[in-house]
Amino acid sequence: MVSDTFKWFIGLVVERRKIKLGDVPGLVEGRVYTGRQAVKYGLADEIGGEDEALKWLQSAKKLDKDLPVILREKNKELLFNPLGAMAHNLAANLGLEQLAALLSAPTGLSSKEHGMGLMSIWQLPVTR
Repeated sequence: MVSDTFKWFIGLVVERRKIKLGDVPGLVEGRVYTGRQAVKYGLADEIGGEDEALKWLQSAKKLDKDLPVILREKNKELLFNPLGAMAHNLAANLGLEQLAALLSAPTGLSSKEHGMGLMSIWQLPVTR
């Protein structure tokens, strides 16, 4: 799953960023880049924080300046479970809020009852 997800991600980078794999050192190997390196290689548009992201959304995507920003509290359990955090973030970014909530729920249940990491995506019914 990790390998397939990585290939999918690389495909998106090539397609959407119009980047040739050989033009970015270490991209095919999964190298981690600093913000400056990501901008230099075209993997990111610019460096900034929440304020800059909001300004960009308002100007480039014409979002209303009064649109409320909803901050989500991080589940501390996810800090110690990278695979669970990845599954949670993937579900949240795909708009699968119910699944994301289930993936970040307290793990008082046994792994059989609660599901295991990314496998939960396939085990749980998802409705939008």
